[in-house]
Amino acid sequence: VVALIEKAIWAVDPSECPLCKQGSKPLRPKTNWKKLTGKA
Repeated sequence: VVALIEKAIWAVDPSECPLCKQGSKPLRPKTNWKKLTGKA
């Protein structure tokens, strides 16, 4: 199996996360898809 696309995943420790420091909360995509995309 050969990957045709390689994507880097942004992963950072919550204690160092700039978004967490600003009060952003993590959301799971599957259960929050409408909030994340504005679509059904």
